[in-house]
Amino acid sequence: VAPHLRDDHEIATTGSLKE
Repeated sequence: VAPHLRDDHEIATTGSLKE
């Protein structure tokens, strides 16, 4: 899984942006 896709999933799950 690509990092940007993981980040997008995290955003969709947690509702917050992970830097």
